[in-house]
Amino acid sequence: MIRVLKFGGTALKTNDSIKLVTNVITNNLDHKLLVIVSAMGRYPDAYATDTLNALALNANYDEHCRLLSCGEIISSIVLSSNLKSQGINAISLSSMQLNLKVKHNRLVGLDTKVINKYFETYDVIIVPGFQGIDKFKNIRILEKGDSDYTAVYLARRLNLDEVYIYSDVCGIFTGDPKYINEARLIKHIGYRQALDLAKHKARIICYKALMEGYKKDGFKIKLRSFKDDRIGTLINHDDTNIRTMSIDFNYWLIRFEETIAKSDYSFLHDCFDDDYLIFEEDLAKLETDYTKIDLYTKVHFVGCGLENDEIYRNFLEKFAIVSKNEHDSYYVKAKNQKQDLNLLHDLVVRSD
Repeated sequence: MIRVLKFGGTALKTNDSIKLVTNVITNNLDHKLLVIVSAMGRYPDAYATDTLNALALNANYDEHCRLLSCGEIISSIVLSSNLKSQGINAISLSSMQLNLKVKHNRLVGLDTKVINKYFETYDVIIVPGFQGIDKFKNIRILEKGDSDYTAVYLARRLNLDEVYIYSDVCGIFTGDPKYINEARLIKHIGYRQALDLAKHKARIICYKALMEGYKKDGFKIKLRSFKDDRIGTLINHDDTNIRTMSIDFNYWLIRFEETIAKSDYSFLHDCFDDDYLIFEEDLAKLETDYTKIDLYTKVHFVGCGLENDEIYRNFLEKFAIVSKNEHDSYYVKAKNQKQDLNLLHDLVVRSD
């Protein structure tokens, strides 16, 4: 029986973390294992995707794809080598060898016979995520975070009913545990609520991975930590009504020096009379002079029913900007975010 495991960049960052990944793999060797990997570490680590991207800002599209694919390829070969050193019968395969096809940022084909053939000889096959090949056999990358999507896609094409996603946290929490002191692990959440969180940039799993899993009745995504995989979050098709919140950073409130046509700047997130909220990375797209007013953090509530609770809404409006474009989304000043985020979590998410 085949099992698909995916390991994120933090799991492959150091020799110590790779040892923990090796332990997880060893504990699952009662299955044939298809392992999908992200690039090692995060910016500014040497082989992280954003680090590689910064090396050649003037590369053309083909060069860009070949460069950014290197991080995951390096991860797959390094992990394969480490597993072999522990006596595990492993091999790394490329997207070319698997005939893993990409079109318009979507995976559209896989030669499952190749995987089954290699499993006749090997116990563990390691595949780089985030990439595939086009119809001309050129390497093509997917969107940021799409190694999760790669894992779910491969599991579905192999007619499996589940996939395991490993990162440095054990699952989805009621708030980001890096910032929320009393965040609680959610042991089970339905696809609908998980998709709402991912849409608002909760960073535990990518939106496309959830959509891919949602397509197949009964398909389960199991989130685990490579540090301790005894607990985690199960995502399946059961409807849930969990109170939780996502946090997204780096939104600037700006004011333009002259009147603009809103249609020219569709990437602006919210408009408040003469002021606009814009994601920091989008500032470079502006062609009109502007003034920065303040930096904000966005909070989106899921399962809290704020649209029907006037008392909560009135309270939130006293210290947060209410989004005009998204239900249950608010902006708090970044300089007060630690205090405000914990207050919001305690009063809204933990109120039950």
